[in-house]
Amino acid sequence: VREGNVRLKHLFDGSVVDIPAHYCVTAKAGSDLSPTRLPASKNHWKSSLDTQAGGFGKWLPATKKRPGAQKALPFIPAKYPDLTISLLGIPVSGRSGPPVVLTPSAQFLVRGRLHHPAKIKFGIAVSDDNGEFAGMFRGDLLNEQPITKIDEEKCFEVIYQLGDFSIDPCTRNKPNKFVGEPDGLYLDRVWVYTKSRERTSGLMVHEVELIPGEIK
Repeated sequence: VREGNVRLKHLFDGSVVDIPAHYCVTAKAGSDLSPTRLPASKNHWKSSLDTQAGGFGKWLPATKKRPGAQKALPFIPAKYPDLTISLLGIPVSGRSGPPVVLTPSAQFLVRGRLHHPAKIKFGIAVSDDNGEFAGMFRGDLLNEQPITKIDEEKCFEVIYQLGDFSIDPCTRNKPNKFVGEPDGLYLDRVWVYTKSRERTSGLMVHEVELIPGEIK
């Protein structure tokens, strides 16, 4: 619970517990519903793909030649049979650490590999103080996204400024339901994808980092 007070009832034995702001309850068989304090929020976050799998996509554990990575899964949209989308997602807040709050000056740094240069699309999902879904935003729509270059080892690095993020097109038709900008909200997950017509991009991400200031 991030704000206010929530009353929770255990269906098994009918016990009731009030959960105040900044506390949470983990429901497990045979355990009580004692609230525990949530860890303080933070503004910096970095994925941990070397040690744990991401969300959507195929997790590739670290090897001697490369770090752990989340590999995008390719699929062909029914309405666009000549287009291949390679997509991956990584969860953030509420998993194994404190919630992550977005600040106006934040930047996202994405590192990974591609088979060939491509435009890398990047998006985020956020929630409000109550933990409710608050919207989705894209970091590649405000300005024309350039083709991401790769080095001799086919690695890339891209930076997205939070100030350049705009509402994801899939939520634009619900302007009164979701927020208009991500500043001050909780980062729930990120996703990365590419579009191609002749061959799949081979997109994989080694690391995503949220930095609440200038990258130096």
